[in-house]
Amino acid sequence: MASHLLKRLILNLLVLPHDLYEWARDLIVRRHHPNPAPLGDEAGSLKQNPDCTRAAIVAFYLHIHSLPFLCNLLEGLAENGFFILAVTEGKLPEELRHAVRTRCHHLIERFPMGRDFGSYKAGWEWIQKRGDLKNIDTLALVNDSLFYAKEIGATIKDMLAQKGGWLCMFENFQTLYHAQSFFQIFRAPVFHSAAFADFWQNYVPSSARMHVITKGEVGFTRALMDAGFEPHAYYNAMRLRADILGKFGNGPLPAMLEDTLNITFDFRNKKKDDRPCARKEDFLTLLPTDVAHKIGTMAETHNPTHAVGLLCNYLYQAPIKRDICYREVLAMSDLLALAQGFSAEEKESMFFDLRRKGVPANFAGIRKIPQRLLWKAGRI
Repeated sequence: MASHLLKRLILNLLVLPHDLYEWARDLIVRRHHPNPAPLGDEAGSLKQNPDCTRAAIVAFYLHIHSLPFLCNLLEGLAENGFFILAVTEGKLPEELRHAVRTRCHHLIERFPMGRDFGSYKAGWEWIQKRGDLKNIDTLALVNDSLFYAKEIGATIKDMLAQKGGWLCMFENFQTLYHAQSFFQIFRAPVFHSAAFADFWQNYVPSSARMHVITKGEVGFTRALMDAGFEPHAYYNAMRLRADILGKFGNGPLPAMLEDTLNITFDFRNKKKDDRPCARKEDFLTLLPTDVAHKIGTMAETHNPTHAVGLLCNYLYQAPIKRDICYREVLAMSDLLALAQGFSAEEKESMFFDLRRKGVPANFAGIRKIPQRLLWKAGRI
């Protein structure tokens, strides 16, 4: 434990110049552009329902290979009656702008700073000024950091049927507890609260990844929980544990589930001792209750979108985190072979998107040592 903490301390000291650079860059940008005007602000093709009670702010940074999954998300939100405000950093190429405009009610292209939380803040300020959205009772904050399948509309419908004023897809117990920010739904008592308003009024957007995680994702969760609100995770460890146990009671496991469980246990062992484990033996020699327990523990010990994300996709066709290969969790070939709910064309786009993002091997070699350090430290 002490050795691990010492390694983390040394790593953070090594990347301190990068942190100082990002802090200085943000300071300069905010000084020269204190209130930057939108680069684009236009109505989308979808017609607003005058009785609309749901609104979604969709933060995205679009690339042609991620377009199919963003389209699935926008269409799923539209199916469930959301007014869709799409917010992106920078100007979109015309073909991408057209694809988004035809699937949203309004599109904002904003100054390129702040990542998804900068877009959430800009979107929330825009919605507050709209008199025709003053009666909404449901607000979604969503970003495009997942591969969304066409069935996402059914998932959203099921989430909306859940009780609770604050819903999220996943919760993360790793290091600092938080509701993961890529898909959250709030009901009126939450987004009308002083805690919600104060957070967005005081939040200072930054393009630094660690700032967005600590001040944005974790800070947002803490602000709401301190005010007495509790998140309800749709894909949670208790549900996963029960459903895995149920699979063992229905006869022999399907080969694809065996493969998915093997890969999941590979992740567990790599995190434990950095050595690949002997496959098959990891779960077939265990009692079903032991397997279910270990899977549930993984969901509560590591980032669940990484540790059990592929398993949730197998069981529920859950969206898959787009950085799952980049973060040294899965091989691209395994993900493309086992991911459920995607067409052959979507898997081709998925491959190109994954290849563009890269895998840890991209950081090999002496010349890539600085990038490797930033990646290890979570800065990129």
